[in-house]
Amino acid sequence: MATLFGLMDPSGQLSLYKRDRSGFVAVEQVSGGGLRGRDTVIFVPPSDVNLQRVPLNARNERDARRAAPFAVEDDLAQSPEDVHVALGSEDGEGGRLICSLRQDVMDSWILALSDAGLADAMLYAPQSLLMEDQYIQGPQGTIGR
Repeated sequence: MATLFGLMDPSGQLSLYKRDRSGFVAVEQVSGGGLRGRDTVIFVPPSDVNLQRVPLNARNERDARRAAPFAVEDDLAQSPEDVHVALGSEDGEGGRLICSLRQDVMDSWILALSDAGLADAMLYAPQSLLMEDQYIQGPQGTIGR
């Protein structure tokens, strides 16, 4: 279970929070105490992540990872080589949830997390956690699926 949570803003600034008895409190930096990046959940800016459910016919997970950038290629303004993709689980009908974003944006997030000692943190686009046709209102507008 995550013990540290973070918000990455669109400029790449990372804000970290720990839960205590009264709720969540901001922390300036990660201190020892056995805390590792894999104990951390970071929510990335939803505006940087494209989320799509697409049919992805692949024999195995390795083939699915290779095919994913090309499955969303028509909806991207970059070549597949310049895009980072993450695959969600299968939906039972051959479809997969694919999160995609520019590789240079992902690289900047990884650098910021590495600098904070959290290189192996779990990254989530908030909209990827919503069910179909759900929306939430946030400070940067409405996000949904």
